[in-house]
Amino acid sequence: MVFNWTSGDDSLSGRLKTKLPDGESFEGRYHEITKTATVAEYGDFYNAWYADPWMGPNWYWGGTWPYYDTVEEFITRNTGKVVATLDGDRGDKMRCHFTLDDPDRGIKGGGTGECQLSNGERITSRFEPQ
Repeated sequence: MVFNWTSGDDSLSGRLKTKLPDGESFEGRYHEITKTATVAEYGDFYNAWYADPWMGPNWYWGGTWPYYDTVEEFITRNTGKVVATLDGDRGDKMRCHFTLDDPDRGIKGGGTGECQLSNGERITSRFEPQ
């Protein structure tokens, strides 16, 4: 699965879009987590990862999805990575985490990762360098 992205003003956040083979389109926010990230910047984003529909039997990802007790721990563990939450045009949700190919370039350098759909399905994903 390939993602298209547009950067926000700060280049650390923006929008991701993708389409599944079954035709469902997803779009949502991404954030590149940095060492200087604050709880205020990522609190709402973190909460979206652990709210419905992620709780219950569908939140497993080869074991449990990486869960962090606090927003601070979430930031520490994901520094240098891109995380995203997306909404599908058919009501499904998707959450993703990516490792950057060239961290110095940020999202512009491309990356690979995994996404999980709200039905529990995992998908290998990629966004290309620009």
